[in-house]
Amino acid sequence: MIKNNFIIKTLCNFLCLFLGSIFVAACSSTSFENSINAYLTKDVKIKVPAPLFDEEYETTQLLTTNYDGKKNSLIVASTVKKDSLVMVGFTKSYLKLFTATYDRSGFKVDYAVTQSMLPPVNNVLLNVMLCASNHLKDYLPKDFKIKDTNESREIFDNFDNLIYKITYTSKQNHKLPCKIECLAFSYTISIKYLA
Repeated sequence: MIKNNFIIKTLCNFLCLFLGSIFVAACSSTSFENSINAYLTKDVKIKVPAPLFDEEYETTQLLTTNYDGKKNSLIVASTVKKDSLVMVGFTKSYLKLFTATYDRSGFKVDYAVTQSMLPPVNNVLLNVMLCASNHLKDYLPKDFKIKDTNESREIFDNFDNLIYKITYTSKQNHKLPCKIECLAFSYTISIKYLA
């Protein structure tokens, strides 16, 4: 139970912790992982899908989480290539918080704040890859299902319970997520495209 509470707190307070910690510490650090795992549900951990994308594009988004009636926001600039993803996180006043790079060699994060004060970002990366990967079936557990349409992606567990719903929008001929509803951890991420 303690482990599950930590996971939920990690996912739902990710933005709040980034925003708060920038004012507490001003040192930087780097972490690197060549194999990344994250929790899909409270009981199921999977390997994060590889960074393989059909399209290349750059976006700047305002991400807003909603959990237990509380909202927190973060600006993220993303660069997507065929085999890599780079995300740079900022506060709403554009103070840089981190740079995360995911490519074939692994996952590297350069923190502009003390790493120990921040939650692991592997679950955040999983959210991104659940939205973007076209090879998701290769990473889901047996009997988990995906239902894709032009407007949404739904992921069901082995009991046919809906655990994720991702809604998409079209921007400059790209299909991009605009809302992530994680029923497994009871939070929502709304995505507004700034550029």
